[in-house]
Amino acid sequence: GGAARSQVPAEATHQARFTTPFIFGLGLVEAIPLSFLDGLADPDDRDGDGISGRVGRDAASSPARFGRKADVATIADFVDGAFRMEIGVTTPGHPAEDAAGSLPPVPERADLAADPEIDQGTLGAVVDFVRMLAPPAPAEPRDEPDRAVVERGKALFSSLGCVSCHVPTLETGASDVPAISGARIALLSDLLLHDMGPGLEGTCGAGAATREWRTEPLLGLRHRRLFLHDGRVGRVMDAILSHGGEAQGARDRFAALDRLTQETLLRF
Repeated sequence: GGAARSQVPAEATHQARFTTPFIFGLGLVEAIPLSFLDGLADPDDRDGDGISGRVGRDAASSPARFGRKADVATIADFVDGAFRMEIGVTTPGHPAEDAAGSLPPVPERADLAADPEIDQGTLGAVVDFVRMLAPPAPAEPRDEPDRAVVERGKALFSSLGCVSCHVPTLETGASDVPAISGARIALLSDLLLHDMGPGLEGTCGAGAATREWRTEPLLGLRHRRLFLHDGRVGRVMDAILSHGGEAQGARDRFAALDRLTQETLLRF
């Protein structure tokens, strides 16, 4: 047969690919107080450091922190969207088959399942499961010399300016769930939107421009094999060197290091 017809609307101005997001520790992410994120935000760069992170917004203009465009407000919304957009399963909140928007209508009698195709109890159970996925434990250094290398890398991570966006530790607020309440999580993210420059430009979001991305949490980085929002690189070094926009300064300072020092940072 011939080439498949593109599903991209003719009026589209940008395209992007996305890899599957890392979802461990999301319950802790959801429990971080919005007031804390507001305190990290500096949308007008009043301190003049070149970093102007801001809290994302979903389609209803609610403050959001999930998704690579920080355009999903809650884990429930995140899971609901995954069922609809990724699997094609209608939900109690979105029972229409055309909820994905740009997809063509489902032909008559092609899908005889009653809508919504998942009930609220099942949806809630999946939300609870995702909420309680524990974050991976930090890796232990191999020996004392390796521990010293990791500590030097940690110091470099700070001195190069990486921590301006990849905030090392965030703390949750009060929760009825003891495992979530008042916990510290080494997320290495501020969960804010930042302009990452033309090299990483993609699609826009509900409250994000094409060059804006939520700071990717580096939690569990050693378990990943593809990096950046579209998985375009397979090395952390290449991901760092792809940074631009607000991260250009930190990127250039890393690039100026000798290779051994760069590896020290990468080890951390």
